[in-house]
Amino acid sequence: MKLHELFDNDDQLESFLMEMASFRPDKTGIERVVIWMGPKQDGAAKHGPRVKVSAHYTNNIQPDDLFVMTVSHEPVIVAGKSYLDSNTIESIMDWIKINHDALVAFWNYKVDDDQVKKMVSKV
Repeated sequence: MKLHELFDNDDQLESFLMEMASFRPDKTGIERVVIWMGPKQDGAAKHGPRVKVSAHYTNNIQPDDLFVMTVSHEPVIVAGKSYLDSNTIESIMDWIKINHDALVAFWNYKVDDDQVKKMVSKV
């Protein structure tokens, strides 16, 4: 899945990328994975909160290695394909579950990216 396929237009994509928070292993406890999340986009979102997951440990999203998971009490992959092993997927799901309230607060603009990074716990 290409990142631009998740948005209706380039303005939505640019706005999303500017507000995204990245959660690296020092915040998640999950090695070799970066979890990305942005807040709700002013009525543009056609779904609930989600995270984007990349197995490339860089400062940039790698669209070719990206999948999307719901932020819920029972997270599921809803877009893209994961090439990660099942233990890593389970760790990502656990991280989403234990940090559900903080992630939803970020999605709803109740906290900013710096605040949510201080609120999350490692698995």
